[in-house]
Amino acid sequence: MRVALTSSDTAFADPLLATLEEAGRSVLRFDTPQLLAQALGHEHFDLLLVDGAGFGQRLPHSLRRLAGRRGFDAPLILANCPDSETLLADGFALGADDFIRRGAGPREVLARIDAVLRRRNPALSRQTARLHFRPYSFDLAARVACLHGK
Repeated sequence: MRVALTSSDTAFADPLLATLEEAGRSVLRFDTPQLLAQALGHEHFDLLLVDGAGFGQRLPHSLRRLAGRRGFDAPLILANCPDSETLLADGFALGADDFIRRGAGPREVLARIDAVLRRRNPALSRQTARLHFRPYSFDLAARVACLHGK
């Protein structure tokens, strides 16, 4: 899974980047939404994770610019956001799929990413509900392990 992380705040971005990479995500970091918008013309991302606090009052404008770019079909999560109903409402109105308040831990961020991806593409989560390692198979949804199909 390819994640675009947009944040100019290294204190926020660096630990999050390390957590995402440790969880097996491929992460490309951008300092500004403008750099992300440029990359969307030639890169594909499965998820856009934007630092809501790092852009302050410029965030709505930046999200509008992103929404107008080709390639802006990936889910968008606003993270590290201040406790602001206005920012929350504006973010959702401009296409955000989720909103993570400032101070959320890495496990919560990973869980929210997985939840957004499951909602966006339910077939993908159903495909990964079964694992096959011959002669074993595992049905994760039913929590059943089989040997030689039994």
